[in-house]
Amino acid sequence: MVGKFIIIKYSGELIMICGLLAEFPYHANLVERYCTDNEVASIWTKRPDVHEIFDSDYAVQGGGWIEVDHASKHLKLFGKSTAYGACKRGDLNDLITSDPTFAGYDVTSV
Repeated sequence: MVGKFIIIKYSGELIMICGLLAEFPYHANLVERYCTDNEVASIWTKRPDVHEIFDSDYAVQGGGWIEVDHASKHLKLFGKSTAYGACKRGDLNDLITSDPTFAGYDVTSV
């Protein structure tokens, strides 16, 4: 599976949102979906690149690409969002290692 991810900070908590490349060709599509699903005030400011969140309790912390091979239990995180920039790798590593979904996975973060 190859996709994109973004990190959103909400009231001090980091949230990772992932999606398949076919469904989310832009990182902004992930922001829009998150906002729609969670009823967070937002708007397209530069479609298709930037979807802006109005609520000051939320902030997009960056994004990148994710490649998951469940058979070999390998996870690769790389690149950055053109619109939102790169997220802090330390934050990303903390999110991945604390997520039980990826327990036992070999993680590569570039």
